[in-house]
Amino acid sequence: MSAATKLLLAGNLAVAAVLLAGSVPGQEMQQIVTPDGKTIMVPSTGAPEVLERMHSGSGPPMATPQPGKPAEQGEAKKDESGEKEKAKEEKKEGDQDKEKEKEEGKKDEKKAEGAPEPVKRESAPPEPPNPEELKVRPDEQGKVQFSFVGQKWLDVLQWLALISKMSLDWQELPGDYLNLESKHITDLQTKQPGRLVQTLEQASSQMFERLPSARRVDYYVKGPVVGLVLDAHIRRLTNGRKSMDDVMRLAYRRWSGARGYTGAEFNQTVSDAAGVDVGALLHKLIGTTEEVDYTEMLDWFGLRFAGGDDPAKAWALAMRPDATAAQKAHFAAFMAHSKR
Repeated sequence: MSAATKLLLAGNLAVAAVLLAGSVPGQEMQQIVTPDGKTIMVPSTGAPEVLERMHSGSGPPMATPQPGKPAEQGEAKKDESGEKEKAKEEKKEGDQDKEKEKEEGKKDEKKAEGAPEPVKRESAPPEPPNPEELKVRPDEQGKVQFSFVGQKWLDVLQWLALISKMSLDWQELPGDYLNLESKHITDLQTKQPGRLVQTLEQASSQMFERLPSARRVDYYVKGPVVGLVLDAHIRRLTNGRKSMDDVMRLAYRRWSGARGYTGAEFNQTVSDAAGVDVGALLHKLIGTTEEVDYTEMLDWFGLRFAGGDDPAKAWALAMRPDATAAQKAHFAAFMAHSKR
């Protein structure tokens, strides 16, 4: 039997099985002889064209879905078709993404081709610096010519401090400290009329306001003066055991982190560091427009104002000729290196 004949026979048997499965008890049946000589029973009410084709051996007109299953088969085909469409869309999107990546890659390559090469700094100079360069000194007129190549910045600073006869130690007061502080006091008393209008606290909070000079005080001028007066006050109350150095150390320990501090917190820190209550004087110095009282400071350090008719010199600080040994010791301690 050929393969075609076997396929035809299988189709006939399948149709017969469907028809038999659809028969019901009491239904009139008839015999049909298949081309291979077999006799099968089928319902007499079967479709004439189907019966004729089975009898002639030409096979069923087309495959017939099983009773009760067409909806399920249709849904399955629909789902299968939807999945195929979805797969096609995903593949299409994937291809588009790949093309986009290729285009972006090409753009990046073009940019990289046109971009300049990065410049790398050398970790060390090509030649070690010449130590002789740092031996140059000012001439008789105080002028100096220099040319540094590859010198370390710290070495240059030390050279500059040497020829300037100044110290790099932030804890060391300059030898002309009295002149420097005298200038602050002179400027405050003769060039800052706003000191009688604006407090030091207001000067800080209103720093970005455009106030006329007659209505504002420069905290860069009054600040150092307040620091000197407050330092002398703390030293006198503690007999020299505490100073503004202790205040700044404690303030740093308490407020050097990410969090700042309020005015009240700093004021309390000053008293805590001194071990005595200095709130009254601190408020007078920074929270009012009262004139600064220099009496306590002058007496503790053995200083005086030069006085005279010249305003530029009247407020200049100088050591009193009759300063006691204790006053000189107080001033020497003030000018000495801060205790670490």
